[in-house]
Amino acid sequence: MPVSIPPTNTTPATAFVLNGQVPLDATIDLRGLAPPQKVWFKYTLQSLDFALAAYATGNFTATNIGFRPKFEFRLNDPLSTPYQSGDTWPVEAFLEASVGTAQTGIIYVSLHNDYFGYTPDQITSVYIQVNANDTVPIGSPIVNNDIAGYPMTIINPNGQPTQIRSFPGGESAANLENGISLWSDAGSNSILHLCDANLVLITNITWPRGHLRAPISSNRIDTFYAGSRGTTPSKITTISQAGVLGTEWTISTSNVYHAAPSWLDTDIIYVYVSGNYGISKFHKSTSILDAVFISATDPIYNLGGFYGNEFLVLPNDSFLMMFRGDTDSKVKLYNSSGVFQRDFIIPNADINRLSYDGITYTSFWTWSFSMDDFDSIFIKFRISDGAILEQFTLTTTSSGNTFSSNPANPATELFGVPECCPMITTTTSLPPYGGEPIPPEPPLITYSGIYQIKRGKTQDTVYKVLSPQEKLDMKIPDPFIKTSLIGS
Repeated sequence: MPVSIPPTNTTPATAFVLNGQVPLDATIDLRGLAPPQKVWFKYTLQSLDFALAAYATGNFTATNIGFRPKFEFRLNDPLSTPYQSGDTWPVEAFLEASVGTAQTGIIYVSLHNDYFGYTPDQITSVYIQVNANDTVPIGSPIVNNDIAGYPMTIINPNGQPTQIRSFPGGESAANLENGISLWSDAGSNSILHLCDANLVLITNITWPRGHLRAPISSNRIDTFYAGSRGTTPSKITTISQAGVLGTEWTISTSNVYHAAPSWLDTDIIYVYVSGNYGISKFHKSTSILDAVFISATDPIYNLGGFYGNEFLVLPNDSFLMMFRGDTDSKVKLYNSSGVFQRDFIIPNADINRLSYDGITYTSFWTWSFSMDDFDSIFIKFRISDGAILEQFTLTTTSSGNTFSSNPANPATELFGVPECCPMITTTTSLPPYGGEPIPPEPPLITYSGIYQIKRGKTQDTVYKVLSPQEKLDMKIPDPFIKTSLIGS
């Protein structure tokens, strides 16, 4: 149950002390206060504290503005100019003395009526959360809300929400191994957001194909693939990591639900299109869509256009596909020839999202929601044997079949159900907001044989080289292998 705060914190001197009370889930009755119904909170920063996220609900709607709660944040001096403020949805204030260095002192947070002269006619709900100055490891799930103004949540692989960020809402997303990501926009059919490895906006891209649920994937190296939905004919367009629209192909159907390039054949894009009930191959060179390559054989399946990763293509062109059941849901693994290999079972859940584990591709994340209470269930499966490596449950902004009419509570309810929010996983370690990203380790490459090494090395040749760090010029014949000419 929320804590009830008496509205006696009407000055900085009487500010409600947040230390020991966060995450705060509280109510406060402002109806008896004179305009602008202003109350105060304060928090003494700890060594690793990095950000405060605050949210309040009043009695304002699209048709009846009335009372609107507004937050203002000040450091040390409650009479100074606010360094952060906001009156729409959650407000997050980052607390940096310099890039990646936490601030020290006292944060004063004021909550007041943004419309002078209006008086609230119901009790106000207040939520405040403190986020630590933590590094987010590779392979951490990122969930972005599909409604503009709702926050993005970054979750450690062990299930601990680590960062909450203000971020444009959207239905679909993809990222590259260098951390650059591309996101659709919930409020516009004509904008895509390109962000760097720190999830900081690089540029907004004008999207000419128009649908807020345009499916997005990538080749994981340097190029995004965006499909158009709801237009005839449909298109698949490449977008560079600099945000430049490139090659475009036409598909003779009105709906592309998901499309992802082959890792092995540069001419092939694997697609799921309306009515095909499985994955097909689209050939770039001919613009021909083959018949179904992998069939959705289960009677109830998820390839219906929720615009996330309905399937994942793995480096060897094996596939992970989601299937939705009346009781248990599952992910199926198929090899590159389309032959079924293995089930991964999610009991009593409705599955809607898949994501790579980061950059190893030896495991994957599923995001589903409980059929009983709509809580979000996250499971990380190992591909080789189906073992569960991580599993945790978090609450959502949904209850039963009714979605919350208010933005997410940053303390307890972090996002909606997976069918309406995209999920990707971090491919680089995310430092504290504003810091430099930690580059990924170079891929493991094994060299076998005899190679000539660049000048300046201590040896001219190396036998059975196994170092992935060596820059080798060329492979030369093995002198220990005898050869003979035909007829000799």
